[in-house]
Amino acid sequence: MGKTAKLTVRLPESELAFIRKFAVAHGVTLTEIVSSYFKKLRLSSGTKGLHPAVERFSGIIPADLDIRSEMTKHRARKMS
Repeated sequence: MGKTAKLTVRLPESELAFIRKFAVAHGVTLTEIVSSYFKKLRLSSGTKGLHPAVERFSGIIPADLDIRSEMTKHRARKMS
């Protein structure tokens, strides 16, 4: 991890109480929760909201591939 900085966040007491209980129940710190949320925002900001697992596969199928033709060929091979 790189250099860190302090962040002050103001929340309603009820929200803070919930987050503290959540952190204890899941064995994480408040910093880890906030950092994880920011990482998710960063991942989704450039991917049109796609899940990172889906985004990894984006672009691996050539745009000029005839999907119907390939599926027909696949089914023919499967049946023989």
